[in-house]
Amino acid sequence: MEEKPGMTTDLRGNEAERSILTGLAWEWERAVWDLPRTYQSRMRLPNFEIRVVASVWGKWMGASKTIVLSQKLVSAYPWFAVREVLLHEMAHQFVDEVMGGHDRPHGEGFQRACELLRADPAASGDPATSDGEHPSIRERVIEGGGGRQDRMAARISKLHALGASNSPHEAETAKRIAEELEQKHKIGHIGAAGSSRFASMFTGKTAGRFTRHQYDLLALLRKVYLVRTVVLQVFNPETGRPERAVEISGRIENLKMADYAYDYLNRVIEEEWQVFNREKTFSHHARTDFAQGLLRGICERLTASAEKAMSASSQTRALVTRLNAELDTYVAHRFPRLRWTSCRGRLVDDHVRRAGEAVGHKTVIFKAVENKPGTRGFLLPPHG
Repeated sequence: MEEKPGMTTDLRGNEAERSILTGLAWEWERAVWDLPRTYQSRMRLPNFEIRVVASVWGKWMGASKTIVLSQKLVSAYPWFAVREVLLHEMAHQFVDEVMGGHDRPHGEGFQRACELLRADPAASGDPATSDGEHPSIRERVIEGGGGRQDRMAARISKLHALGASNSPHEAETAKRIAEELEQKHKIGHIGAAGSSRFASMFTGKTAGRFTRHQYDLLALLRKVYLVRTVVLQVFNPETGRPERAVEISGRIENLKMADYAYDYLNRVIEEEWQVFNREKTFSHHARTDFAQGLLRGICERLTASAEKAMSASSQTRALVTRLNAELDTYVAHRFPRLRWTSCRGRLVDDHVRRAGEAVGHKTVIFKAVENKPGTRGFLLPPHG
């Protein structure tokens, strides 16, 4: 990347850009806190710069201890995408400061750093070879995009599935080919480091706080769509403070359904509540009771049909049990300090809750439309 004088963005008087720089520092410190303690003191808070650069989305500059991010990235993409690139560049910083810099670009040391930081090895990308676009993990999952590495990971995942075949010869051949491709393309599989058959992505919007029914919705996703949900603190540059965000983990096909259901059911809750409370006689506390009832009704109906399908096939039950165990291993590695909490609250109106439950029993989650354009949302106003 050629560094040109005068290409650094002038931050004076720009509150939006100052908020983003504050957010980058906050996300950096949070990511370092999640590292094993033996590494934390060896990572030093770098400088952060937003520049007009054309060749990369981000870059770690070891000589000046600076993480540079593309102005286009921070102005035209959601914070989740900015965060992905930051973690990617932190992996380069980790190789430099913790491993002594003895590694080839994106080599084994870098891959290990990405594991520790839960970073996407492909996040920084190259605008010149990606039509000037930065597909985030969420976009690659939902829109079915991604580059050669994503397609290779999908192929390896299918080979590992064939490794469970009843035919010993077919299973052995599939496992051997999968392992060879993993070595060649530096793609991991199941083990302490996780699995290429699983992915993690953010869903929904950030919020200052979650109500009781929002935790019930996450429980529904876990139960019905076989994903794991984690509520994280993520910086929101629009408000200038950390807020709660939901990350879901699971198989690609399950992530697509869970992401769609999360958005769809949030809209259903709002629409049905407006119909039920059209006379404006109930408080916002009663809205939570209605939403909890609605979600309970939906969950009861969906789990009943799923349990019926499971009881009809012992192979299906065994497969789900095995995949759940592997997913738990993946999440435990991704979040080594994860802790479970329960959300309790006082029921305001049982009549309202039962009304919501009746609506939930009749609610149908329509199938998502594939490959719809993703919304980007702007963090910074584009510069002329």
